Formats: sequence, C-alpha cells, structure tokens
Amino acid sequence: MATLVSTGQFTITDHNDAVSITSFISSSRGVSQVFANNDGTNVFVPDWTSGGNQVLTAYAYAGAGNIAANLSNRKWSADTPESASLGSGTTYTISTNLLTEASPTKTYYFQGDYTDPVTGLVSHIISAVTLTDRKRVV
Repeated sequence: MATLVSTGQFTITDHNDAVSITSFISSSRGVSQVFANNDGTNVFVPDWTSGGNQVLTAYAYAGAGNIAANLSNRKWSADTPESASLGSGTTYTISTNLLTEASPTKTYYFQGDYTDPVTGLVSHIISAVTLTDRKRVV
C-alpha cells in the first residue's frame, strides 16, 4: 500500500521588527504661487524664473536619519508616479512659472526603493507635493 507523505512550511513575520519609514517633499518657495493677468501681462508671485528658483527636496526617514540619498531607483516625475523621469537626485529645481488659470495645479513625485539592512525587505517609497495657483483678482 502506498504511503502518503506531505510537507508544509509556515512563515511567521513579526511586522514590529521592520523600521517605520516616513517620506515627504519640501519646497523652498512654498507650495502656492499667485498668478494674475494684468492687462495682458502675466504676473507670478513668487516668480520662479527670477529671484530664486523653486527647489523641491525629498526626505525619507527610516529610523533616525534621512536616507533619501541612499535609496535605489530614485526618480522625480510630474503628474503621475509612472511619468517619465525628471531626474534622480534628492532635489529637483523648477526654473519656470508653471501655474496658470488653465492649469492651476502641478504635482511632483519622488520615489525610490529602500532595502532594510536587517530584514532585507525592499519597500517602494513614493512622496508627492502639489503646487497650486492662488488666483488673484485684479
């Protein structure tokens, strides 16, 4: 008579052992830009083409320190996380005025992969910041 042999495996994961990850994007000139059309002349406040560009800086914290520079597969993109890469550094500089009545918001994404040195677990991190137009009535 045949003997039935079976094997099995259980994997127990303690999620409390993984480090918490926090990520965000800061903006050097704030997240709002006032746009006004004064007699056919567009006015932007602050003006990102002169007097200082808009610099977006990515931060990612796992434990105590900023690990954004240590992420693999870093990528900046606009509109959706799947959009074409705008760069792979931890900062992204905007040197044009983007916001108008027709397009009053613009969202930028920073993403990368964090590999936990203890568990080997890879976490994909995505941060977003939305820049908005505060229309000024003239």
